[in-house]
Amino acid sequence: MHGLMHIYGACKMDGKTISEKVVRRIMNDEGLEVYHKCRHKYISYKGEISSEVDKLLERDFHADRPNIKWLKDITEFSIPAGKVYLSPIVNCFDGCVLS
Repeated sequence: MHGLMHIYGACKMDGKTISEKVVRRIMNDEGLEVYHKCRHKYISYKGEISSEVDKLLERDFHADRPNIKWLKDITEFSIPAGKVYLSPIVNCFDGCVLS
């Protein structure tokens, strides 16, 4: 954005009013690129607050038989169309994804 603002500012100092679109088109015609840092919006909303649940597994994620312990995780991915979520259910016996 710096290059764009420098050109815009220089034109303004010369008493010329020029739109951002025009500056971008001129820069594009000249093969110049505007570098801008992509900033992601931070959202602190964590959903509804509920009471703490008991820690039944006590961090023991191993099972001696299938279908005794299942785990669930939620992972968020950003794609061009927006955000998508992956939420697998994993069997602790063999690490197999159930759903």
